[in-house]
Amino acid sequence: MAMRSFLLLIFAAGLVQAQAVDGIHAPASRQVMLPVEEAQFQVSVSAALDTTVQQVKRLMQDAGAPDATVVLLAIGPGSDSRVGSSVSTLSAPTLPPVSIFSATFTVPVGAAVTVAKAIVDLRSQLAAPFTSLSFNVTYGASAAAVEAARLSMLPKLVEEARKSAQSLAAAAGVKLGAIRGVNEGGGGVYAYVGSPAFAVRTGDFSLVSSLSPVAGIIAALPPNTSYTFSLELVFATAP
Repeated sequence: MAMRSFLLLIFAAGLVQAQAVDGIHAPASRQVMLPVEEAQFQVSVSAALDTTVQQVKRLMQDAGAPDATVVLLAIGPGSDSRVGSSVSTLSAPTLPPVSIFSATFTVPVGAAVTVAKAIVDLRSQLAAPFTSLSFNVTYGASAAAVEAARLSMLPKLVEEARKSAQSLAAAAGVKLGAIRGVNEGGGGVYAYVGSPAFAVRTGDFSLVSSLSPVAGIIAALPPNTSYTFSLELVFATAP
């Protein structure tokens, strides 16, 4: 057992010495809980080929999102799905291609239920040139809250990384020098709600609508979401 411990010590020292060639790399990370404050909607809209971005923007205005960012994603084959599942084509062997748009916008979390209901209502009354509409919602802290937490965490992460580097330097028998590099990372765990059903009009089919439980799910979301802030400092060393 003593010999095994000695060999492990030599192995650990070798790792530290290998780090010392380019400097000592000392990582640190901390997790914090931040309040959910924003709801980001991602809406997918399919429409006739000659549909414009402005028409989709007006559709989003009807849903209570006048500031939505709308982009044309692709032009694809026509869809013949109803309530989220594919069915065989009954009225036409080949459906005309469609334009597929993405619309994104962010609202305060307190307004998410109202907006979700408005989109569901809009989807139930979808008319030409629009053929389908689906959406999902992502929840997280505001950018200001994330940045404030980041600024609060940075001094603690630097201190934690420095202490780790000092212990590594002592184990390697070298002196810890100045900081040579900084790598920052991290991210959040966002609450996510997907739209469970599509309402689609294709060919001669009438509009298919379904009750959406999205609004109820929104109300049951947890109040907080987790963010991790990470930092890696690279220290110079001296004999």
